[in-house]
Amino acid sequence: AKALATRGALQSDPKKALADLNEAIKLLPENTEAIRARAEYYLENDQTEQGLKDLEKALELEPDHARTHEFRATALAILKRYEEARKSLDKAIELQPRSITAYIQRGRVLLLLEKPEDAAADFTKVIAAQPIPQILLLRAAAYQMQKKNEKALEDVDAALKLNPEMPEALRARAMLLAGTGNITGAIGDLEQLKKIETKDADVLLQL
Repeated sequence: AKALATRGALQSDPKKALADLNEAIKLLPENTEAIRARAEYYLENDQTEQGLKDLEKALELEPDHARTHEFRATALAILKRYEEARKSLDKAIELQPRSITAYIQRGRVLLLLEKPEDAAADFTKVIAAQPIPQILLLRAAAYQMQKKNEKALEDVDAALKLNPEMPEALRARAMLLAGTGNITGAIGDLEQLKKIETKDADVLLQL
């Protein structure tokens, strides 16, 4: 059963992968590794409800498996069951307080729940450990929801220092600058964005 689960997880053919995982679970119904792998397969193939059922089963067998709580939250968020997703992530963080992915995921869910202060707090924990440009932009979004545009601009600037050609950051800064009346700065960012997008298009044409 364990060999089948491993082979299923590594299969490049989706149908064969699912067949191996089904067989592994049939041989050993309490094989949480295979159940989680099948849940991941379902989530990747837009079969969220089935994936969630497998994750619930895995948690019945291993209730303190932090990563499974994270996967469950992913499934719940896809289904727009955000409050349940948040609770699942609360549990994941309780079990694994240093899980950066859980804090990122909970921060995203909190934004969807329109709780920007709590979301910003989660993103701050991530940034303290690792200043990732995308997370700086997420915290900037949380600050914007709180009307803290100066702080939002600081985060966008920090993201652009780490990645000067990040289109999302240039677009976000242009909007923030325009909101403060700095039209010249906003136009400058949009012109830079246009250059980057033109360059990317040229690269695609050369492929």
